[in-house]
Amino acid sequence: MSSSAGSSASWASAISTGLLGLGYFYAGRTNDGIIRLIAWLVYDIVAVVTITLLLAVIVGFVCIPIQLAIQVGVPLWSANKLKQEMLASTPAA
Repeated sequence: MSSSAGSSASWASAISTGLLGLGYFYAGRTNDGIIRLIAWLVYDIVAVVTITLLLAVIVGFVCIPIQLAIQVGVPLWSANKLKQEMLASTPAA
């Protein structure tokens, strides 16, 4: 592999992983670089999962009042509408 191709591959992998550990590779400390790179990728995955779960919880808390209003309001509205229609169709005595 030519030097420019190796450099391009290094930069491509560095950009996709956040550049963490790249300096250790260039310094010849590949074991330390790999450890930092893997630890950073694990951290990224944990962060994405955590942020996703937190957003789901926040959206859930925001939607609970709306859902409760719908769950209670729609049956009450429907019952009231039916009652009005039944009273309107009942002949007056």
